[in-house]
Amino acid sequence: MTMKKMWVWMVLTLFTLVGEWHGRCYGCLEEERIGLLEIKSSIHPYGFSLIDWVDTSNESISNCCEWGGVECDNTTRRVIELDLRGVRDVSLGDFVLNASLFLPFKELRSLALGNNAIVGCHENQGFEVLSSKLTKLNFLGLRDMSKGGLQHMNIPLEEEINKEEEASNDSKEEDLGIQASEEEVVETPPEEDEDNNL
Repeated sequence: MTMKKMWVWMVLTLFTLVGEWHGRCYGCLEEERIGLLEIKSSIHPYGFSLIDWVDTSNESISNCCEWGGVECDNTTRRVIELDLRGVRDVSLGDFVLNASLFLPFKELRSLALGNNAIVGCHENQGFEVLSSKLTKLNFLGLRDMSKGGLQHMNIPLEEEINKEEEASNDSKEEDLGIQASEEEVVETPPEEDEDNNL
């Protein structure tokens, strides 16, 4: 009986090691890797930016979790953060974004797009498309966007933008923060001390 348990333990260990190795080789999910490559071609049609974002059969290079500006969840291998600040050559002129390119990233929590000369979104492809699909998105950085540009992107200014809170955020202090969730913060009054009520 002990020998049988030892074999089961060894087989489970082998499967665990193979599973971890398999995850490291392929990095992020294929649909997200393809999505990242589509974003790259949209941002810069000549491919001069995001040079480590390549479509290749070489597994060590095609692991998009290792690409610049991409952070993946260690367990699910899904992309959770995209930092695309300043990746577009502004000499190409104004950029009209197709926000639906971000739909493959179902676990995306943070998306930084500032300094890319974004002036708006394609019709019916604005951030309203993302708000219903990307439920975990809680930071959208759009530094250097005018309020007019934000309105063309269908982002409700008065409810979801709080410049003052983001200005105090050290890690993203130059971005404009947009909270995707509509959670209401309720302040509770401090509890009164029973001894003070005598």
